[in-house]
Amino acid sequence: MQTTPTNFTNVNITGNLTYNRSTAITVTFTSCSITGTVSNSGAGIITIINVNSTFTAGTNILTYKPVSFTYNLDGGSILIKKPDNSVLGFFNADGVVNFTSADQQGTYTVRVPKFAKQTILSSFVVDTTAGTPISTFNASFIADTFVDDTLANVLLYTELNDVQKAYNYSSYYRTLQEGIDISGIISKQFTSLTVNAPVEIKNTTLVNNKLIY
Repeated sequence: MQTTPTNFTNVNITGNLTYNRSTAITVTFTSCSITGTVSNSGAGIITIINVNSTFTAGTNILTYKPVSFTYNLDGGSILIKKPDNSVLGFFNADGVVNFTSADQQGTYTVRVPKFAKQTILSSFVVDTTAGTPISTFNASFIADTFVDDTLANVLLYTELNDVQKAYNYSSYYRTLQEGIDISGIISKQFTSLTVNAPVEIKNTTLVNNKLIY
């Protein structure tokens, strides 16, 4: 019996492991093997982070397995939303998001835009109970053939005085955190661009390569 749980690494136990803890605590088992049951005879809830370990969770034991979401953006940016549709984060470089608690489970959605490319919509499932691995996301973009200017030129726009310029700029704006989750008012179909709502731009200035209205 162990009163104060501690982190274990490469520990093998034949039989049961019993704690006597009255308050909650979190520990990590890394590459451990326990043939019996891990339990707590005290009133506290012990949370065990399971990293490549095998054991059976008994009384007053909670356990979960951390998982990671790796994303490669190919020069794009990514918005990740939680299962409740709130924003987990916005990133514009390749990276990894780690999920390290039981309350992070569910389906996450992602939106991945890139200038002059069609926005990628995808999702992934976080299951920290089973520790199911999440497939690496590798962005594979399709060209947006309605964009007819370079990003360098778009960043020099001082006015959006026609539909095409507005569309070109919207392709850039959708790659920014403030614009990535906004539905465009300019739609495309075959060879036509359509403005779906009145567009009026006033007091347009250029600050740090960004149009301010």
